[in-house]
Amino acid sequence: MKLLNFLFAFMFLSFWGCASIGFFHGPSIKLHSDIHSNIIADNECLSCHEQNNSEIPALSHPGFKGCIKCHNDDI
Repeated sequence: MKLLNFLFAFMFLSFWGCASIGFFHGPSIKLHSDIHSNIIADNECLSCHEQNNSEIPALSHPGFKGCIKCHNDDI
């Protein structure tokens, strides 16, 4: 039973706590520092990435807040 609880907790955290655990972490904005050098707030990220623009990648989690917190890490 303890093993089952552990596996459930691991699955839950790996799918829903991805940014904190780092398993499915998205790319850092520092990979494209020339474009993102002046970005300091989530609304700036969302204003570009939530538009229907084929040149800018769409967000994998639209409407989510916390862009800078999760995607401004060191490469």
